[in-house]
Amino acid sequence: MFHRTDVFISAWKPYIIWFYVRSIQPCIIISIRGFMLIFFILLWYKKDIRLLIFIVLNYQNVY
Repeated sequence: MFHRTDVFISAWKPYIIWFYVRSIQPCIIISIRGFMLIFFILLWYKKDIRLLIFIVLNYQNVY
């Protein structure tokens, strides 16, 4: 069967790979304090994944 989701995922795959590489680059620059901040945010907002993703994305945009 032909699934629209497969087309959607395959169309977004280059962007997902680019975003993944882009999200790794700040981690190399961020110090241990930055990792601790992300870790505590993860512990604090582990029940709300969307809020966690929103905070992490905004945190990466600062750098």
